[in-house]
Amino acid sequence: MNIALILSTVGIITPIPVPHDTLIDLVILVGATCVVSMFCLLKDKLTRKNGIILIMIYAIYIAFAIVRNYCF
Repeated sequence: MNIALILSTVGIITPIPVPHDTLIDLVILVGATCVVSMFCLLKDKLTRKNGIILIMIYAIYIAFAIVRNYCF
């Protein structure tokens, strides 16, 4: 709550630049949240299969972040 108040106050006073990489990470974060929500809504628990899928998504994201930082 405190960080939201501080960032919104600073944002009103002066614009806060947001790098393009942050927006890509935000889209990936929202997508991963939707996947976890879908898993939880379809069943009341996360199974081992769901956990493996989430770990694979995380590994792909980490590989993407490494490639993005070294190649672009």
